[in-house]
Formats: sequence, C-alpha cells, structure tokens
Amino acid sequence: MIAFDHVTQFVDDRHASAGTLRSAGLHAVEGGKHQGFGSANDLCHFDLFYIEMLEIIDREEAANSGSEVCRYAVDFLTGGEGLATLAFETDDLTAVRERLIEHGFTVAEPVSMQRVHDDGFVSHSKIIYPESSDLDIIAPIVIERSATADQRRDSLRSVGVVADHPLGEIAVEFIGVAVRDALASAATIGAAYGVSFDTDLRHEGTDRYADVQLDRARLRFVEPTTDDGAAAARLAARGPGPFCIGVKTTDATVETLNRIDGIGWCAA
Repeated sequence: MIAFDHVTQFVDDRHASAGTLRSAGLHAVEGGKHQGFGSANDLCHFDLFYIEMLEIIDREEAANSGSEVCRYAVDFLTGGEGLATLAFETDDLTAVRERLIEHGFTVAEPVSMQRVHDDGFVSHSKIIYPESSDLDIIAPIVIERSATADQRRDSLRSVGVVADHPLGEIAVEFIGVAVRDALASAATIGAAYGVSFDTDLRHEGTDRYADVQLDRARLRFVEPTTDDGAAAARLAARGPGPFCIGVKTTDATVETLNRIDGIGWCAA
C-alpha cells in the first residue's frame, strides 16, 4: 500500500497558521513537538490526508537532527513560508526502500521518530528520506506507522484531530507540484514508488500536467507553458516544489479557500 500521507507547509508560527485556517472555516488542531528534532506542528486533516504546518522551535537542534525535512525547513524559512515537502505512507517500509534503491535512489536506514502530544501521548513512526538526482524536487519521504489506517482514523476522531470542517464537505483531490518536465517527474516517481502514473500530458489553461495515482490523493506534476500562473511563479521564486492543493467542493467554498493566506488552493 502506498498512500498520500501529507504535505508539509513550513511556517514561522504554527499556531498562527492553524488559526488562519480555522478563521476560513477549516478544522485545524495543535499537533505536538518532535522530540530531538527541534520542530513542532499543527495539523489540518481531510480524513487521513493532512496539511502539516511545521515550525522550527530549536534551529540548532533541527539543523543537526536526523530529519532531512527539519534540516530543509531551517534553510527554506529564510526565504519565507510555503508548501515544501511531500510524504507517503506504506505498510511495508522495507519493500518500498528496496524498490527505491533498485530504481537508483539513495535511501539511508529508516529514522525512528516520535511526537509528544500536549496530553502526554507519544506516537511513533519509522521514516525514510529517499534522494535522487533524477528529480527536480525533494523526493517524497515514506512513513510506516504501527497503527493501521482504521485504528488511526478511529483514534484521531476520538480526540478531535479528525473532524468535519465547519465550512462544509471538502475532499483533497491532488497536490500540485511545479516542475520543468511533468512527464519525466511522474515517470520517475511512479516507477520508483510502485504506483501508476500518466504517460501522456494533460492540458489546463497555460499549464500541462501528469498525475501519479496514490490512495487518498493524487500527486500532480504541473509544467507551465508560459511565465504566467501559480506554477510558473513557484518555479521563478523558489524552484520546483509543491504550490497548490486541489480540492473538490462547491464553487463558493473554493472561492473562500482561494483567499487563505500562505496556501494555494484550486478547484479539482
């Protein structure tokens, strides 16, 4: 199983970012501190897919931690906040790691991580940080958790982390990632992670794109054909990387989401 787990937004103040989402009618909650990694997060769930608002609370600890995401956040935030990294979930991390290595990725041994919640509960996971020179973006990390999806859903609902959004029913359809070659990016990710992907470009406005199919949400590689638009702006400002979250909902809700500061939203 390979599912889209979350997209991370690096922020200066996780509580302020979560407050912005709540003000717009989304359900966002406090997460917890990542012990030994110099970071902490707040979360906005759409069932088991979520937006992680990651704040660096100890710059030195984060810069020297075993988490490549935290080390990247330290540098990224010098240029401002924004969507930054992608995470997949699997129930067989060993098999995924072996496949990635077979496809030319460099993958170190898994890093064990724990998050201390404000109520004292400690959650555990194992994470790999693949690297590939064939990708424009930072390769999606992969997480394995001890709890099953159903166990996590029940647990997260019981404590209010997962709940209905006051704004209405919202489903994340895709995460848009700006790249210079959409087909090549989709093929590299699809083959290495073992998921299906588009072999032909699709067109929308001034962009063309290719999707990678995952459980929970799609990964959409967007290749701008002009200097206009959000994908082109992301490439010009920060290089390749995630820039928008595609949602399926009513037009009125999408219009509201489009006004949320710090996150690009678009209709699926």
